[in-house]
Amino acid sequence: MNLNKQNSTTRGLSTFPDLILFSFVLDIFKFKFDLFKLTFIQINPKTHI
Repeated sequence: MNLNKQNSTTRGLSTFPDLILFSFVLDIFKFKFDLFKLTFIQINPKTHI
């Protein structure tokens, strides 16, 4: 019983850094997308995304 309890807690803790990493990657992706939009608008001022 104790081993199962330990495994569940460690599994729960291991998912926490994954969530942080996931949000971090999302922020980077969003930043790059905004940067791409800015450069694209500068190249083609007529097109609005």
